Amino acid sequence: YFDDLVEAPQANKEELKAVLDEVKALDSDIYIPSTWDELVPVYNNALQVYERGRSTQDEVEIGRASCRERV
Repeated sequence: YFDDLVEAPQANKEELKAVLDEVKALDSDIYIPSTWDELVPVYNNALQVYERGRSTQDEVEIGRASCRERV
């Protein structure tokens, strides 16, 4: 039964990593506190997707897009 299972392809996380690095390098002092407060949980969620070994490509794209919207 399990012999027919195919492992899902590894998600490409390069663009997500680039956005995470960009956000990490930001200076929170130049942001309005409410704007920064909206970015932090989005960044943390995207970071979890990046660090999780079995993230789907859709999850990666959503994380990347969500961070990009708020930068």
